Amino acid sequence: MLNVTPETAVKIILILLYAFGAYQLTGVVFAPLLRRWRSQGYLGATPKASLTDEYASRFTHLELLLRATSHPTKFTRTSVAQFLTLSGSLFFLAYFVLLVGSHGQLPGGQLGDWWNPNALLMGILTAAIPYALKQIQLQMIRNANSYALIDATELLLMKYRTPGYEANLYHVLSELTTEIEGPMKRTFFSMVTLLQVEGRTAMPEAAELFVYQIKNTWSRQLGILLIKAALENRNIERALVKLHEDMTEGKQIVEGEKTEYMESIIMGFFPLVIVPSILFFMNDLFDGSVSKMLWTNPAVFQGLVLCIFFIFVGLATSLVLSKPKIEV
Repeated sequence: MLNVTPETAVKIILILLYAFGAYQLTGVVFAPLLRRWRSQGYLGATPKASLTDEYASRFTHLELLLRATSHPTKFTRTSVAQFLTLSGSLFFLAYFVLLVGSHGQLPGGQLGDWWNPNALLMGILTAAIPYALKQIQLQMIRNANSYALIDATELLLMKYRTPGYEANLYHVLSELTTEIEGPMKRTFFSMVTLLQVEGRTAMPEAAELFVYQIKNTWSRQLGILLIKAALENRNIERALVKLHEDMTEGKQIVEGEKTEYMESIIMGFFPLVIVPSILFFMNDLFDGSVSKMLWTNPAVFQGLVLCIFFIFVGLATSLVLSKPKIEV
């Protein structure tokens, strides 16, 4: 008869849960890429050069992230510095608390007493929390904007067709921002705010910020059209009509594939219930030895911490996938 110790059973369960979670997350990552590859023939040729290929980007990664996830009126020149200060403060606070906790008192005067690799790792993870939250917020904004972009483009086309408006793109965007509702209102408002401060020549930066808040093929095409209209005075009415037709037909393709996300969404919440249930069942089966082992065996405890970490990753993924972005 196979003799399985409680420690071996817990390790096997943790390994299986880790492998299953990695498999589900890998499928979620590659599903949009596969759909984009399948839809290339349908959409036809698209501009391969990005906005940053033709116009040099003025924004840093953090500036784009904070501009996209903050209200335009609340973003200032010091926002990036404040964000870095917050992350740095969290790192030093977490490192100091864990260092003192591991020693039971303040470390001595020697430099080696202030070094703790475990505290360093936890400090880095703690400092990354604000950035991770901003990334989740950005992804949810992109998901919502990818759907709202279709209606926004239709309204943009209507405004652009208004007599006298086609020669003044800034006026078109201002009127659009006033009338539009939903998630795209803040996206267009951020463009108009930037143009108000720096003028029409800032359209490449405004378009870059616009594309960053949606990040799909349609937004890149629309961003290029806005730049051409603002800086080269081109009439983009026909291009807007064609783009809106592609959006409408492409959305029908994506709507038919929404069901593939439901399994991933369910599996993201599944470990929240199943992991505590398994631990409770195993602890009862082995007369409480599992709970003792979790607090006395560092390797098993580290495995539990890793499992909890992936549970939260799954929850975050499910939250993002509750309304997946249109990747066409």
